[in-house]
Amino acid sequence: MTLSFPRHRMPLRSIRLSGLLLLVATLFAPGPAPAAETPIKTIGIISAVGDTLEVSDMGLTVFTDAHRSMDVSDWKLGHDIAGAFQDVLSRRYDARVVAEDAPMAEMEKPPSELAAAVRALLKPGETYDAYLLIVPATRPDTMGWTKQNLSGIGLYRRHKMIDSEPFIFTSCNVSLIDGRSLQILQDTWMDLPRDEGLAGVFTAVSKMGDYDFFAGVAEQAWPDPDQPFRPEQKMSVEASFQYLLKREAPFTLHKLGLAD
Repeated sequence: MTLSFPRHRMPLRSIRLSGLLLLVATLFAPGPAPAAETPIKTIGIISAVGDTLEVSDMGLTVFTDAHRSMDVSDWKLGHDIAGAFQDVLSRRYDARVVAEDAPMAEMEKPPSELAAAVRALLKPGETYDAYLLIVPATRPDTMGWTKQNLSGIGLYRRHKMIDSEPFIFTSCNVSLIDGRSLQILQDTWMDLPRDEGLAGVFTAVSKMGDYDFFAGVAEQAWPDPDQPFRPEQKMSVEASFQYLLKREAPFTLHKLGLAD
């Protein structure tokens, strides 16, 4: 005699198989979707570019190269950089300057130590959704065949037989830091598209692809050897620096997704 199960019942083998499939599905089912990232509303700006202007005068040979670091603390480079980024960020966010002269050595620490360095800059109870950190950085083999690496903020000039005009450069790294974990979310170079055309100055030498990070400076603004800047020289260099900042800040923030 052949036994038959009622239609509303399942064979034991099918029950076991269904149970096994249910167990597997339970064990390997995807977890809940991660919560959306907290929208950024407030940003604290930290500038750690220092008070030194690197001045490099390249000759026809390495034996005629000259380099020196000039103290320009009265120029307030960090103030200008922090202000340029704040102006752009304020169009979208509540952006405030946390430090415009943060200690460079502290801000260049590895990620595992950077969190403590950032916290040390904050006032009691001061918090932000994110931080923007600007520090000097070296672009390897920046000048191509000259093998010259530029870092920080400075002036660069090559022999008149090669190029006719010096320029001011900003070789800096800009990082977006999470306000809660104080971990770096992303970073980028501080620069701008080459097609912006900084007066057509020195565009043939840079090996940074489609980006530039310099602006032309009048030859008369170049400081005399072992001498500080004369007032008119300082005014000229600062004007070029401001010209550069106003173009770099929007594009750099655009790359970080913080500006249009």
